[in-house]
Amino acid sequence: MGFLRRLSSVRFGLLALAIAPMLLAACTGAPAPAPAAGPSDPAGPPKTNKLVMFLNPPPNEFNDIRRVCCFDITAMRPMYESLVGIDRATGKYTPKLATEWNLEPDGKSFRFKLQKGVQFNRGHGEFTAKDVDWSWHHQTDDLSKSPPNIFAPWWKNTILRIETVNDYEVVYHIKPDSTFMDMISESSDQMPIRSKAQFDKEGDAGDNPAKPVAGTGPYDFKDRQIGSYIRYERAAGKHWRVTPDFPELELRWSREASVRLAALLAGEAHITTLPDDLMPQAERSGMKIAAGKIPGTRSWGTWVCCARTEDGKYYRDNSSPLLNVKVRQALNKAIDRDSLQKAFFKRSERMYINHMHPTWLGWDNKWERQWGELYGYDVEAAKKLLAEAGYTAANPLETNIAIRSSTVIPGAPDVADAIASMWRAAGVKVNMIQSDTPTQTAELRAFKWTNHMYIDASATVQVFAWPNRNSDLFNFPRQQAASWFDADTNRINEQLMGELNEPKQAVIMRELGDMMYNRFGSVPLFFVPVEAVVNPQFVADYTFPGPLYGAWTHLEYIKAVR
Repeated sequence: MGFLRRLSSVRFGLLALAIAPMLLAACTGAPAPAPAAGPSDPAGPPKTNKLVMFLNPPPNEFNDIRRVCCFDITAMRPMYESLVGIDRATGKYTPKLATEWNLEPDGKSFRFKLQKGVQFNRGHGEFTAKDVDWSWHHQTDDLSKSPPNIFAPWWKNTILRIETVNDYEVVYHIKPDSTFMDMISESSDQMPIRSKAQFDKEGDAGDNPAKPVAGTGPYDFKDRQIGSYIRYERAAGKHWRVTPDFPELELRWSREASVRLAALLAGEAHITTLPDDLMPQAERSGMKIAAGKIPGTRSWGTWVCCARTEDGKYYRDNSSPLLNVKVRQALNKAIDRDSLQKAFFKRSERMYINHMHPTWLGWDNKWERQWGELYGYDVEAAKKLLAEAGYTAANPLETNIAIRSSTVIPGAPDVADAIASMWRAAGVKVNMIQSDTPTQTAELRAFKWTNHMYIDASATVQVFAWPNRNSDLFNFPRQQAASWFDADTNRINEQLMGELNEPKQAVIMRELGDMMYNRFGSVPLFFVPVEAVVNPQFVADYTFPGPLYGAWTHLEYIKAVR
């Protein structure tokens, strides 16, 4: 199906899931929240005992937290808790398993004081400092397993050691890293606390155990069917923090938005996500929209071209046309973003530079002022830039667009197809690459992608996003295909990663932003709101931040209609 036909009959919209902008902020939390009312609420029982949330399926499904990452974490969140939480209304850091935390005078150690009396589910005893230390070792014990948690190498290299002061106090000794607080918080939730006592008793049950290692969450794992659902039941007894309204929780999966809508209207599901073109039908049928409180899911096009050689020299493939700045600019100018927005991103905000927003640290207004000249849609200008780079009708540029499934953007294949049509109009020969996720992962790791672009979506966590997405500092020397970067951007990213002072971070990010903006380091697209569609006959309220990793967070706070 061609792009023009898609514009007239859009079947898929943009589903928003991603991460909130959590900057390294105040390091000391406020008092922990009191437990909410639970199943004995005098208002009566919920209208349904099982809350069903129908979502686009995650790319990877494992019961071992070490095998999942990023958006896949949605399915594991209900059973686990982190040291630092995220306020569901403001997006700010809040106490969770830690009551408070402080950066030590040495400027490179964080001291955490822990909650007392918190119990692990399934009777595995009290949470203490030993579980904090063990969870880190468990996460990084074997980086050879596939698929590994992509952040495990970062955890292994960043944390030098965890000092156990006593049962309720630990000190993380780290290589100074500006992303540490975000990574250890619920914003990322890539280091949830698990029960050392259970693991010591039962041992390693393999990559996909019948039940995951126990956490301290308000829900506990019940069962799952890969590709279909994962089910939770309310943790036994009164939870230390909040007792959910719904005794059971089911996360159900389907790629078909029409199937999710039908289940919602039939009362078989109570919360779902829908593309823009199906939202009006849902609202006409009485459904309500629950919007995330924090704006800014990032969607953009990632160049894949630039893996470093093992000796650290650039690049493994010096012949990639995407290394030419005029090619990258031409491909940006060949994209009609107004048409894309009307077709796929109706409720979104224009992105002028990836990883930067006018309300964030380091923003420079000139990026918006210069947009038309440098990035604005102009097919003839794109052709001229390609000709200057040596690509003409007789010798056309050839490149690849990879079709990648996305929990975040169900319409990503349609967006990719639309961009391919636009590039072809500028004289580019575009090959569409479509294969399953395991095959694509293997090809990336084998450096077979050196002249590719794909539609990406990820965190609005600004400080973290730069080194993760436009350098290989998280991957090197593990080695895999990487988005565009060069020696200069790697050097500045390294400075940013080691800077814990926020004003200094702002200066570095503006410099980095200038480099990436003027060197066309990605294909900026849109900031997209996170929205859930709820059935008000069953759900009274769902307040959530929105763009965190695995966006659907704070499920234990969903209020039931009684």
